[in-house]
Amino acid sequence: MRMDDNEHISLHELRGFASDNLRDAFKEAEAISCGTKCRQYLCSLSLSSPEQANVTPAQFENAIDRIEAEFDLSDQPRHCLP
Repeated sequence: MRMDDNEHISLHELRGFASDNLRDAFKEAEAISCGTKCRQYLCSLSLSSPEQANVTPAQFENAIDRIEAEFDLSDQPRHCLP
């Protein structure tokens, strides 16, 4: 979320939160974890395509969906930054 560390930032998807922006969604996840005494309330995944590859957002979404299913995380709240 720091523009000085990244070339560009855009929110591709925000799902399963009452919040409609990333900062508030993080706060929401933290608040829920406090109420449930959860120790690790966030899971992070980074996907990077080779520089010469032309990967579409749909291909990234498909990969994310497959990974979620493999780790039994389907239908969980998530945000995606392309």
